[in-house]
Amino acid sequence: QQANAFGFLIYGHTDARASAEYNMDLSNRRANAVARVAQAAGVRVVDVKGFGERQPRAQGHSAHALQQNRRVEIYCIR
Repeated sequence: QQANAFGFLIYGHTDARASAEYNMDLSNRRANAVARVAQAAGVRVVDVKGFGERQPRAQGHSAHALQQNRRVEIYCIR
């Protein structure tokens, strides 16, 4: 609300340790959980989407890379 935003995009991601189908579901659940909190705070959520493991932030299977890929990204639309 302090950002004077029009709305927010909320995108969920996973690491590649499970099946693609499971990861799509998990990333959607992850994004929707964040969206519910935002909406409860009165924030306008424009889009909520899960990408599964398709857009990794880090390459490889180290603990650090896997942790980087498990995330929710929130974009502010002004």
